[in-house]
Amino acid sequence: MSETNKLDNLKSLDEIIYPEIEPGIISKQMIDKAYLEDGKQGEAARLHQMEPVVYERIFVLRLEFKNILRIDHLWIMPNLTKLSLNCNKIEVIEHIDMLTALKELDLSFNYIERIENIEKLVNLEVLSLFNNLITYIQNLDTLEKLVILSLGNNKIKTTVGIERFRFLKDLSVLNLEGNPIAKEANFQMDLYVAAVLPGVKYYEYKTITEEMRHKGRERYYRELREIEANEEKEIIARAAKAKEEYDEKRLASSFVEYLNEHQLYESLWKGDEDGYALLKIGQPATDLAEEYDNDIYDVTQEIYKYGLQRYEERELEINEFKENLEEGQLQIQQMGQDVIEDFLRHKDRIFERATAVLKALELRTLHGEDEESPESLELMEQFDKITMQFDDIINEVWQQLMSQELHLHESIEVRINSNFLRPLSRFI
Repeated sequence: MSETNKLDNLKSLDEIIYPEIEPGIISKQMIDKAYLEDGKQGEAARLHQMEPVVYERIFVLRLEFKNILRIDHLWIMPNLTKLSLNCNKIEVIEHIDMLTALKELDLSFNYIERIENIEKLVNLEVLSLFNNLITYIQNLDTLEKLVILSLGNNKIKTTVGIERFRFLKDLSVLNLEGNPIAKEANFQMDLYVAAVLPGVKYYEYKTITEEMRHKGRERYYRELREIEANEEKEIIARAAKAKEEYDEKRLASSFVEYLNEHQLYESLWKGDEDGYALLKIGQPATDLAEEYDNDIYDVTQEIYKYGLQRYEERELEINEFKENLEEGQLQIQQMGQDVIEDFLRHKDRIFERATAVLKALELRTLHGEDEESPESLELMEQFDKITMQFDDIINEVWQQLMSQELHLHESIEVRINSNFLRPLSRFI
């Protein structure tokens, strides 16, 4: 088919999908209308449209065939879990990075050229970018919860980026059909995926068999070796980065960040042109600067070690406090359950007595006896006593439960004074 015919087909398709709809941006009015017309029928639809739109309660939104050019205003729905924007004219993925609760995102049948601005959607499980203009696979390896990914019918011409899916441990379904790389005569994408992505179970919605994996590993042995070598290096780099971030957080909690090395001394030279000029005098100036560096390093190391020591002591105190608090709460809970169980036993006995008295009164009434008779008055008096007794028991239960809570509160206060306030006063 010629390019002219293809353009004519696309034009006619636009005329069918977007009749009399001007291209636009997602607006608040569009969101309201889509929410109020979400497919409910009959009385449910009428009641739904009468309710006010509470954006925090919108979890699913469909904006399909709306001739949308740009994404916007989605930040007003922070709890959105499913978003469908397929069959529009979106060119750039933008303004959705705040939708961190999103689990399903459909951007198929648009004009997107680059995968971007979705790195923060860490809870995403289903992503469809089918039938767009994407040329490279990128910015997806942070979506660790991704299960289903469709990149079919795009402009992807290289396998670069596919190996990054090895870091997506939950990825089970992958679709790359219709891309130029999948159409190459001497390249079998299904075998490549089977070899490179051992965690993927379905490619183009067909099961990947062990036979396919074996053939793929044999055919793409060199590529697999290179990918595994690079992956090992990155795993080491990621572990180092994670340790660095942990240490940084730990040092910040200890209030000794940037004191573990020579950072303080180095910060003194920033923007100090006179100091750099002084170093050019010669070896004596260099020796003096080095000696000064060592002196500062010795002091910062003392502060650094002292901070870590106190941090560990504080962590032990906090953990001990939490353990004692949980233990106290469990004890109070058990004691409260015992009190409630004892109350329920008393309640059953009291209710049995009250029921017997009421039945006796009812029988006397049915037999036509006067309510003011001595026997009836005695029964009513018994019922009043039973009621008062039940009220006393309820009050006693309330007193016991409140006493237990007060005891727990006082114990916590004593623990805080002994573990935190008194040791803290020694340092002030």
